[in-house]
Amino acid sequence: FFRSRQHNNITARQQPYRTSHRSLIMAPAEVMEMDGDDVPKQEEGTGEEEEAAPPSGGGGILLSGADEPEDEPDEEEEPAATAGIGTTAAPSAGAAAVFNTADHPYHLIPSIITPSPFAHHNSSDRYRSALSRVTSAPLTDVEAWGAILTEASTSYRSLVPHLHYLSAASLATGASPPPNIGTIAELESKLDWVESCHGALLKHFPYAASYVVSMAEILLGQTALPGEDGSIGAVPAGFPPPHEGMLTDRQRKCQEKLEKIFTVGLGVTDLDGTAEITAEAVGTAASAQGDDEDGGGIIDPFTQSSTKLLGGILSPSAELWLLYVRYVTRRSTRIANMQYPPDQISSKAELIRTRTTTAYETALSRGGAYCLNNHLVWGAYLSFVKNWESQATSTAADGTVTTDHALLQKRLSHLRRLYQRLVGHPMTGLDQYWAEYEQYEKNQGGTGAEQLAAALIAEHQPRYQHARSVYLERNRVCDLRNASTSLGVGRLACPPVEPPADGASSTAVAEGGVGAGAEDAPGAGGEGDKVAEYETALEEELTLLSRWTTRVSYERTNPERLTPGDLNSRVRAVFKEYVACFHRHPEVWDGWSAWELLHSSSSSSSDGGGSGAGKKLTGKIMRKRAAMADAVLGLGMENVPSCALLVIQRAGVLERYGGKASADGSSGEGGGGAAGGEAAIDLLSKYATDHPTTLSYVCLQRMVRKYKGVSAARAVFSRARRELKIRAEDCVEEMAGTGGDGAADDDGPAANVVTENEEGDKAGDSKVGGKKAGASAADTTGGASRRMVTTRFDPSVGSAFAAAEAGAEAGAGGGADNEDNSATAVKRGVITHHLYSSHADLERYLNSSPHVAARV
Repeated sequence: FFRSRQHNNITARQQPYRTSHRSLIMAPAEVMEMDGDDVPKQEEGTGEEEEAAPPSGGGGILLSGADEPEDEPDEEEEPAATAGIGTTAAPSAGAAAVFNTADHPYHLIPSIITPSPFAHHNSSDRYRSALSRVTSAPLTDVEAWGAILTEASTSYRSLVPHLHYLSAASLATGASPPPNIGTIAELESKLDWVESCHGALLKHFPYAASYVVSMAEILLGQTALPGEDGSIGAVPAGFPPPHEGMLTDRQRKCQEKLEKIFTVGLGVTDLDGTAEITAEAVGTAASAQGDDEDGGGIIDPFTQSSTKLLGGILSPSAELWLLYVRYVTRRSTRIANMQYPPDQISSKAELIRTRTTTAYETALSRGGAYCLNNHLVWGAYLSFVKNWESQATSTAADGTVTTDHALLQKRLSHLRRLYQRLVGHPMTGLDQYWAEYEQYEKNQGGTGAEQLAAALIAEHQPRYQHARSVYLERNRVCDLRNASTSLGVGRLACPPVEPPADGASSTAVAEGGVGAGAEDAPGAGGEGDKVAEYETALEEELTLLSRWTTRVSYERTNPERLTPGDLNSRVRAVFKEYVACFHRHPEVWDGWSAWELLHSSSSSSSDGGGSGAGKKLTGKIMRKRAAMADAVLGLGMENVPSCALLVIQRAGVLERYGGKASADGSSGEGGGGAAGGEAAIDLLSKYATDHPTTLSYVCLQRMVRKYKGVSAARAVFSRARRELKIRAEDCVEEMAGTGGDGAADDDGPAANVVTENEEGDKAGDSKVGGKKAGASAADTTGGASRRMVTTRFDPSVGSAFAAAEAGAEAGAGGGADNEDNSATAVKRGVITHHLYSSHADLERYLNSSPHVAARV
């Protein structure tokens, strides 16, 4: 009774859809004139939940076997356990609208929808346990993420046979899914839940290529129209050829998310195959990724985005490139259906063939030719060209067979060039491709065909033999056959391994050595196990990092004898694969940026021989390299925002090469100068505001002194003393020489106090000023004072900062958004002697004020 009543309600709500979606199968010209506001919004859920059956094929990985009792929270405590992931009401149609998808790198639902629309999830202790684990430790609990994503993939496979119910044709006819799937709204909510699982993971691990590919496949399946690749179900009678106007609102949103994945992950903007990339230009990846050094004088490289300069971080993913080609082919088919009438089959096929060829060339030029599984891209491209033979023959209604000889000739020449290109690339199955190429040349007929075949085979055989030897050598050095285990390819980029929370145990193990007594060893209650786990995890991490370093070093030796532009693409692709596995390790970004700035090859080998033109070209090249290094460091700062190493390195690049380059190339090596110094100061100042530490202020003060003078540098020193915290060990019970009334002896510590006036000049050189400052430095509340004195403020200001920070940390709480909270909450560092010693050096050597330096 409940199901029949809910079916009647949803049927009544779908009545407006039948009118609006019926118009989607009109002629394309009529569709473009429709107003999207004609489609009404679905009503909110009633709060009643229907008992849904488990997916076909049994439960997922989380539900295999009987649920064992675990220490899990009670039912009424479940919302609190999942607060970090996203506690929303039971998802209804359009549940994705309650999320701010714009903050997600791929515009996906950023948090897992709870409760799950699959009823068997909410009754499973294992699912709730995995959800609670990823809530409490979203950056480290890889096992829990794998369990949830596996369950999401299993659930999606149970929905694939029913995706056609979301198309305009099914909505127009009023078709409904089977009872075990539920209504249209319930089907959409289940798909939203699958997307939210992937979106939550990709929010924390945006470079997890395998999960990005999985999400792209899901979106590609939801955007399929009847009769297209990936669609399920029979095409309705009289249904016109698919085109863009047939997409529903949900399918359009899914298509926008899919395009965002291709734009951000692969760095491509050509999503319909209209880019002009010829087969001869495929080998020059420099033109596709911004390595055209001469272009630096036309467009300032520092104004371009990191995607424009470096391409997408996921460009070495062969699987994602194949999905991109499928998407371009689908869009080309839709465009052809709208441009040509149904009887112009050859014109449609030519447009689809041209744009798909362009998509393959784009994939090869932007990373597909050199990626880890490049044989997948080359093999798919080869099969596509071979299929042209079937397209060259057509049969008319009267039985007349026509053959397009021009297309057959084009296929032969294109196939030959493709074979000749791919046999020079080390890849899996290279021997098979070489055998096919030999057979292809020997099968060509005509006068002199045997001599031509022998000549061509002899010409390209050395390239094949060299590629084969490089493939075998690369596997010996890097073990790419087992890349998932030897290099950790596909792993989630967790933060670096940290020592146990109780540092005493690890310190005892590290300092105790072999001769440490039993009393120095960690206790047997669990501390020793934590230290052992830490040491094991650290050793595994260092092993993987060492192997990646070996692989990068091997590729930089140019074993394939590539041109400078191709070598750039090859090494850059390896760094991208490296970053995808360890993007939370700052040393990876630092190494990549150093290579871009200092060691990347130039497509122009002339240095001008000392002439003015040569120096100008060199300046453009260095500015281009600096822009790419700056882009790498910028991406590193986004992934590791608290790392001072990346900020300092980027400030150095901006200081020397940043700013606006002069027209005559006289401003250094393309940029730098005052404008570069201003950019570096802005970067360091922002970092000191977000992450105040002694190191950040020391670097900022030196940069400010260099470009803004003495007073500005002293102001930075004053700002640092006010904002940094004071450690407990830097405070004593009483300061020697300080009386109860705050007076100090002339030779006491208070005489070394340095005060400032409003202009930033040093005062307090007299004994009177020193005594006043010393008196102000006394702690009237607890009798404690500071060894490293801060002027203008009471010493308790450091304690106030510490208390405020502790309150902010306590208010932040736990959960999956801890990473976001840490980015907004300022964590103040402690003040150390380096701040004073650095300032004293500046006063003594640069400001020529040794008396001020002595008092500092």
